[in-house]
Amino acid sequence: MSDFLSQFDKSNYKSNPADKAAPAVSEAIRSEPVITVREAAPMPAIASDIPEVQPGDRNQNVAIQGPVHQVEVDRSFQTKRIIMFAVIAIAVIAVCITGILIFRFANRIDVKPLVGESIGEAQNWAMRNRIELNIIRDFNLEHDKDVVFSQHPEGGKIQRGSMVDVIVSDGPDPDEMIALPEFSAMTAAEMRSWTNANKATNVRIIQEYSDEIPDGQFIRLEFRDNTVDESNYSRRDTLNVYVSRGVEPINQNITIPNFKGKTKEEVEAWAESNKIVMSFEEADSDEVAENRIISQSVAAAQRVAEGHEITVVVSLGKGIAVPDFGTVSRTEAAMSPDLNVEVILRYNMNVAYGRLVSQSVPAGTKLFGDDRKVTVVYSEGVPYIDDLIGRSERDLASYFYEFSSKGANITYTVGYVDSSSPKGTIVESSHSSEFVELTTVVNILVSLGNLPPPTQEPLFPELPPGLQDTPPGLHNEPTDLR
Repeated sequence: MSDFLSQFDKSNYKSNPADKAAPAVSEAIRSEPVITVREAAPMPAIASDIPEVQPGDRNQNVAIQGPVHQVEVDRSFQTKRIIMFAVIAIAVIAVCITGILIFRFANRIDVKPLVGESIGEAQNWAMRNRIELNIIRDFNLEHDKDVVFSQHPEGGKIQRGSMVDVIVSDGPDPDEMIALPEFSAMTAAEMRSWTNANKATNVRIIQEYSDEIPDGQFIRLEFRDNTVDESNYSRRDTLNVYVSRGVEPINQNITIPNFKGKTKEEVEAWAESNKIVMSFEEADSDEVAENRIISQSVAAAQRVAEGHEITVVVSLGKGIAVPDFGTVSRTEAAMSPDLNVEVILRYNMNVAYGRLVSQSVPAGTKLFGDDRKVTVVYSEGVPYIDDLIGRSERDLASYFYEFSSKGANITYTVGYVDSSSPKGTIVESSHSSEFVELTTVVNILVSLGNLPPPTQEPLFPELPPGLQDTPPGLHNEPTDLR
């Protein structure tokens, strides 16, 4: 054994220069942050010139001959990389924010002042700029019908798709009562100024010749409706105020034609060419077609001078009189052939079921043309709550909606209780099978269905053992019928 081990003595191995260089290479590898790399020697031409490393060598490191280079490790590389990504992220966010701001500013428009413009012009502007108009109508004396007299916002910038509130004039209130002035103390010019200021478009200043009253002075008043006078005059009523034109001139060289049956436009054209002042009134007629002349204040073939005023009555056509819907049922009202009747049902505590509550147009009023819509309201009587016990909870919404759709503010609350009834079944109601007020809250309890059904007692309880046999004498013996 000792002879075998002696073969591995250091004296039996040749000295290898790479063995001496190995510690130096290992030391260079362990030292940081500088790594020493030697330039490789030229590749030997013959593979046998490359030193062979024996498997038994402990030190496997081979020194690489050549010049030495130093490589430094940049420890700030990761920090610089983080900063680079942060700068990129900030740039992307800045671009997004800039894009959003540019879009918002590009999507903003100036609010156009719409006050004084017609509703059609306002709608055209809103449509072109993708703006929604909230139109509110109200009576107004200062602005004509369909003219905007208020808006919000009034100016500034808004986003497309925003809403602008506009209040549109519905003209003067036709039912407003007007106190008539003392026309006898006014001139014709003062009368016209008063009618313009009060929007009294149905007050007509008619001039006629008079041999007694000086030119421009008041003559008389004429109300078209006999039930109207100075104490109950409204803007809807027609009033003719006659004013003197003085003495009629001698040169009456204009012959009045027969206007009956002619159109309003034909009469206007004749009056303009002959310098005649023409006034128009309207009346219904079953015989004369709509927009045709019914009558005239100056008879045909008479001669008048220039500037003479003539009044003609224009036909509105055949008017449809609105009936008293209180005398017909709601079914008959809905079947009216000449009117567009809308029937509405409402609960009412004071009016019996099926009776008329109101109608939008008073009875006797005549309607013309396409404006023949009338809304009538009939009573549904007093609200009645049915027996809800045993019904399903899912039916409650539709059941109570029927009350609200007909004007009753009847609501309900739902609570849940332990019960053997099926889940979702109504087991209790605070109002059941009774009439209620228009404003009522119904409290309802619904089963959770979490209890077992109750045990049913037998109809004939079982008898004790001693009493199970029939007592003597109670047996039904067969009867011999022979």
